Amino acid sequence: MAYTINWTDTGVYVTSYGIVKTEDVISVINTLIADSRFDSLTYILKDFKNVTEFILNEEDLKLISSLTKTPIKWNPRIKSCFVTANTELQNIFYQFIEIMKETKWEMKIFDSNKNALKWCTQDQNTIKNKA
Repeated sequence: MAYTINWTDTGVYVTSYGIVKTEDVISVINTLIADSRFDSLTYILKDFKNVTEFILNEEDLKLISSLTKTPIKWNPRIKSCFVTANTELQNIFYQFIEIMKETKWEMKIFDSNKNALKWCTQDQNTIKNKA
């Protein structure tokens, strides 16, 4: 899998391309949590619109959820969203969200970056408007 990571003041965009495997997802997680900016993130927008295949089984999903639960303790404020119109990928992400439902991160699936970003930043906009 090829991917790009673009940091903003309050969030990060992870855009994935091609074939995604478990090792790729773990690599992204490790890259994000190793960066000092992770501590101040309020959202992670994961764009899977250009993914051609997602190779992941149920055990892989459990492993990824376990690896994600530790960083949630470091930064519980993050909104995490998945962007794809692919129903097969959406089903995988729904399973992941179900596994993660008892964590503090809010998670949602969107079919466009625009809608995802709007949801991710809505609380930030409310805070700015009150100031």
